[in-house]
Amino acid sequence: MAKTTKTTKTSKATKASPVKLEIVKAAPAPSAPARDPRMPPPGTRLERDLNGKPIKVLVTEEGVEWNGKTWGSLSMIATTATGTNWNGYIFFGLQRPGTTKAQAIAEALAKKAPAPARKASKKAS
Repeated sequence: MAKTTKTTKTSKATKASPVKLEIVKAAPAPSAPARDPRMPPPGTRLERDLNGKPIKVLVTEEGVEWNGKTWGSLSMIATTATGTNWNGYIFFGLQRPGTTKAQAIAEALAKKAPAPARKASKKAS
């Protein structure tokens, strides 16, 4: 919470001590960050073979589970598994190398969008 203290002056006639007003403003409630559209829905299992060793993860509401621990991102897992920095979406094949984040998000959203309804064609009789 943010606090603002304001002191007001009193008249000399009353000789009272100054009054302190404390205005307490509640901080806005943090909203949950929007889920990255590139991230598969919770319950999805992702697997990647790394030098003959399978890296298997489970996407959850809280993050990504791997080796009995919940991780905040796929990148953290990929970096830990390989020892070098990795984009987790590229490591697990959810984004093509060379695409920007914006392009990858647009592609992911296009895949999740329902297909447009087809108009029924009338057959000539």
